[in-house]
Amino acid sequence: MPDEILRLVNLRKSFGDQEILRGIDLEVHRGETVVVIGPSGKGKSTLLKCINLITVPDSGQVLFMGKEYAESARKKGLGLSANPELRFLRTHIGLVFQQFNLFPHLAVLDNVMLAPLRVLGISRDDARERSLKVLERMGLAGKIETFPSKLSGGEQQRVAIARALVMKPELMLFDEITSALDPELVGDVVKDMKQLAKDGMTMIVVTHQMSFAKECGDRILFVDEGLIIEEGTPKSMLSHPREERTQAFLQRIRV
Repeated sequence: MPDEILRLVNLRKSFGDQEILRGIDLEVHRGETVVVIGPSGKGKSTLLKCINLITVPDSGQVLFMGKEYAESARKKGLGLSANPELRFLRTHIGLVFQQFNLFPHLAVLDNVMLAPLRVLGISRDDARERSLKVLERMGLAGKIETFPSKLSGGEQQRVAIARALVMKPELMLFDEITSALDPELVGDVVKDMKQLAKDGMTMIVVTHQMSFAKECGDRILFVDEGLIIEEGTPKSMLSHPREERTQAFLQRIRV
């Protein structure tokens, strides 16, 4: 399809003798929000890392905006000096982890400005202007001079999201970004995620937040044992899942 932004073909990854991804096929289209659910430790995070090629899949293809990257990563490695074409992939696919990974010695604005300055090579004035706009969008305009240690967990996670968005990615990957937060801090982050979905950002979101999946997901994938066991619309997946493993998982998280 002309609006396809990502395609994964038979993606496989093992660590030692443990097979984590066992043949993932997936297409994602521009403006789509794909929500990935499933038990912990069954391949969801590895899937995101293989999409962004932080982790190199053992076999299979990662096609982003029509170009295949996985084979190049297997042959040339992940160093940008040896494999400069990966710079395009990393610049245009943002990845936000559970951990905030902010630089503790830098204030909020400097944390967000760093990648545009070093990766994109834009001027400091342009990086500052771009970063201020994103921080305002995330409700953090009043925190630009604050250091990470003085922020709440929710604020730190929103800075991490801003740091990814400032690169103007074509695709955003989110890996359980609310799981490390206190319950009372989850709401603001989920609210920001919902706004991104409404704004048309293409996203793959690994989460246990079923309210987000129901309200914002175009599709839900249930991943278990390194396979996509079932996929469908939020209504069909959350109300009438076909597979027994999906049914059992949803029953557990609703308890």
